[in-house]
Amino acid sequence: LVSTVPEGSVWLIDGLLHHQGSMMLAAAFKTGKTTWAMNMVHALTTGEPFLGEFRVPEPLKVAYFDLELGSRLARNWFIDIRPEYDNVMYCDLKGFGRKLDVRSDAVFNHLADVLRRNSIDVVVIDPLSALLSSLGINENSNEEVRPLLDRLDAVVAEAGCKGLVIIHHTGKDSTKGARGASAIQDWSSVNGYLTKSDNSPSKFQAKGRDVQVR
Repeated sequence: LVSTVPEGSVWLIDGLLHHQGSMMLAAAFKTGKTTWAMNMVHALTTGEPFLGEFRVPEPLKVAYFDLELGSRLARNWFIDIRPEYDNVMYCDLKGFGRKLDVRSDAVFNHLADVLRRNSIDVVVIDPLSALLSSLGINENSNEEVRPLLDRLDAVVAEAGCKGLVIIHHTGKDSTKGARGASAIQDWSSVNGYLTKSDNSPSKFQAKGRDVQVR
């Protein structure tokens, strides 16, 4: 197996998100997390470069689980972002985060079936804090957070998806990374950060396996 060259690109987004990879994007309040996530949806579903810089080898199908905006506002944002709608499965879970409680075998199996039937390649969950809160999980507890993240990895793999992206918040001091348990940053293959100062544009950085974006 290790001596053979796999078909296709190892990257879903060149130099940023690899096949079977997971990314945690963290940023402070109102830094542009959701705009960033929707721009990723646009790039993945159209095959256009992400942020005008990172090549997307081929268009993919994306499931976007929205736990924060709600469908009315999300619809307006998507109109501006202009993804390839045929490649987007949008799920309004604002107030219904429990529907992603993959710790339950019934939920796990149902979600895997939905993702598989819709031929989803990449799953985006926005944001993690709303999911943890809805499930009564203490975001500062490694023992509570890590099993959920591992279970999300498992359902994505079970469904045959290629990648998982989760949006999260930083604390008041954004230089200290993602808010909450250390397992949140340990879990992902790539950690991305958005930072913003005064009136300057948000700055994106990322670090992980074969990834170094400054």
